[in-house]
Amino acid sequence: MRQGWLIEPFACRLPLTQGYYLVHSHRTPLRPAAQRLKAWLIVVREQVFPGSAGLC
Repeated sequence: MRQGWLIEPFACRLPLTQGYYLVHSHRTPLRPAAQRLKAWLIVVREQVFPGSAGLC
């Protein structure tokens, strides 16, 4: 985190059956850390669900 990297801290993943939504106001800019989190989540989503990039 100090180096500005966002990592997946744990090797284990939960077998979830439901998704989550990232919701934020478009009127208020995201802080840099939140922008990095959002970008990372979008990259991971594309890796898990190829072709889903146009959904955001």
